[in-house]
Amino acid sequence: MITCTIQRACRFGRLLFGVAVLAAITSTTNLSGTVRYVDLNCANPVPPFTNWTSAAIDIQSAVEAANAGDEILVTNGVYQTGGRVVSGAMTNRVAVTKPVTVQSVSGPAVTAIQGYQVPGTTNGDSAVRCVYLTNGATLAGFTLTNGATRSAPVEDQQYGGGVWCESANAMVLNCVLTGNSAAGHGGGAYSGTLSNCTLTGNSVRFWGGGASYCMLYNCTLTANSASGGGGGGAFYSTLNNCTLTGNSGRTGGGAIQSTLNNCTLTGNLASSDFVGVSAAGGGAWLSTLNNCTLTGNSASWGGGAFASTLNNCIAYYNNAPNGANYSISGNDGVLNYCCTTPQPTNGVGNITNAPLFVDYAAGNLRLQGGSPCINAGNNAYAVGATDLDGNPRIQLVTVDIGAYEYSGLSLKATASGGGSVIRVPDQPDYQSGFLVSVIALTTPGWTFLQWLGDAAGTYPVVNLSLTRNKTVEAVFGTTLATTAYAGGSIVVSPVSPWYPYGSQVRLTAVPATGNYLAFWGNAGGGQTNNPLTFTITNANPTVTAVFGSLGGMQTNALTVIPDGRGQVTLTPPGTRFLFNTDVVVQATPDLGQEFLGWTGAASGSDNPLLVTLTSNKVITASFTKRPWLQWEVNPDLLKQDGFRVTLTGEFGVAYQMFGSTDLGGWSLLGMVTNDWGAAQFTDGAGTNLPQRFYRAVQLSP
Repeated sequence: MITCTIQRACRFGRLLFGVAVLAAITSTTNLSGTVRYVDLNCANPVPPFTNWTSAAIDIQSAVEAANAGDEILVTNGVYQTGGRVVSGAMTNRVAVTKPVTVQSVSGPAVTAIQGYQVPGTTNGDSAVRCVYLTNGATLAGFTLTNGATRSAPVEDQQYGGGVWCESANAMVLNCVLTGNSAAGHGGGAYSGTLSNCTLTGNSVRFWGGGASYCMLYNCTLTANSASGGGGGGAFYSTLNNCTLTGNSGRTGGGAIQSTLNNCTLTGNLASSDFVGVSAAGGGAWLSTLNNCTLTGNSASWGGGAFASTLNNCIAYYNNAPNGANYSISGNDGVLNYCCTTPQPTNGVGNITNAPLFVDYAAGNLRLQGGSPCINAGNNAYAVGATDLDGNPRIQLVTVDIGAYEYSGLSLKATASGGGSVIRVPDQPDYQSGFLVSVIALTTPGWTFLQWLGDAAGTYPVVNLSLTRNKTVEAVFGTTLATTAYAGGSIVVSPVSPWYPYGSQVRLTAVPATGNYLAFWGNAGGGQTNNPLTFTITNANPTVTAVFGSLGGMQTNALTVIPDGRGQVTLTPPGTRFLFNTDVVVQATPDLGQEFLGWTGAASGSDNPLLVTLTSNKVITASFTKRPWLQWEVNPDLLKQDGFRVTLTGEFGVAYQMFGSTDLGGWSLLGMVTNDWGAAQFTDGAGTNLPQRFYRAVQLSP
């Protein structure tokens, strides 16, 4: 029984890498300041709150105790007590008036800062905003909810129900802003920079139900409203790689007077109940949009956009009695390199064909293969390095139209040599689920042997459904002929009717009595080393062993035949030696193999072996023939198809494959036959285990 074992621990490697990165970030966030702690359930809060046992029970107390550069860590809970008045009479549940970082331990799902709304009116003199942030301050990992503002005509008292920031130098990271309200601007947020945040269900009396005067990156704005003004999602803001869905306002349901890059705007509504006032710009109004996708938005004028500049955008399937997808007002409004209908009269490079989304009904607005939007934009209008999915913004030569750059799925088809591979259809990328035929074509003198990678079998045509990126290799083989000339024979290892391109064959010349190997002829190229390692690169090669006569008893031939996975060397080198010459024979096993011993004209297992040439000698060096297992580093394979192991071993040998999670109990997984030196086995259950060990056991000699 011959076995080989490998461990598959890719998942552990990923996990440890992630922990290492997290540790590095944590250890460098507060190089010069002090860490303060907040726990609303702490039984013994003692300033300056520098450990969990004496943590503050409200966030404001920790802020008051902190110095510039400090970090305030907040554990789980709903923080609805404490607060501070800043700028007049506006109360804030948390007023961060110093450049410090306030960060939750476990994230927004379990850590909230709650303001106060006046029953029946929402905003008013008794309202409490959630958070006030000064320049240089950072808030990370909280839910901000139920915040509101005063109704007084003082800007910083009626803006930003969830958070009010002094400028874009105040940072809000990984937060959820929900159910907040403002009398003037920014129901969710006013000013500041927001990254990876969700703004949902916030409202404002006038401008920017979700955000106003903000910089937003990778944020989601949904179901926010501006009841008396515009910009249900955002007002006077810059949005990068954001999603705006189901927001509403009297004008600019999604956004108004804003710049949007790589964003989607879907299902937003501009609706007015003022007599004589028309609702305009369901998706956007008076805004500039670059590489955005606008669908399913509604208004009276410009369902997708009104009086806006659209570059590299898709505006399709929107609704309005006047300009379903867009409407231009006087000199306001231009479309360049956009996919929309009807054909715009302002702008250049526009197309009217349907964009061909992957699944519009299901909300998948990525592009299908063959979409007219692929490579149809203008690179001058492309903003940012990535699309909304985080993929490279320009993947081929020209930017795509819309929020998503078409990446599709790839099928890499290669040939080992001795043939070629074609794909039908042949495309640079394919839509998910696309069926592709892969055909192996041979060149003269070669034959198709097998597929490796994501195709299997020995038939030269396979059909692959692309559920992920895939790679296939066609392996071609040819024959090898050997002849012996003038007295002797040749030992061939491995013995096979076909040899794959690039495979190595070991040829050992065994001279008849009184002869020696003179040289290797034909494809042997005149070499004199014995054995000869011959690499298959040409079709149907013939290698000839040419023997010569020793010419008497004063010269003897020494032939050492390796059997198994190992090499032999002779010192001094050669194939014939003077009578009584001492030759040292060294046996070196390949990696993972062992030397077993000598047979023929020698015995035992001494290594190196001293041989005295008193006669012609033929010696066999025996090595183990364990198969070699390798695992494939392929993230797509690990997630979807199982874990694939490649076995390299003896030609024509069958192996049983066993698996274990602890190197203890082994279970039979299946069997592979190694016809041409390399075979593959896929363990479909391997990706659902924290670790997996594999063993191959040879069934036949």
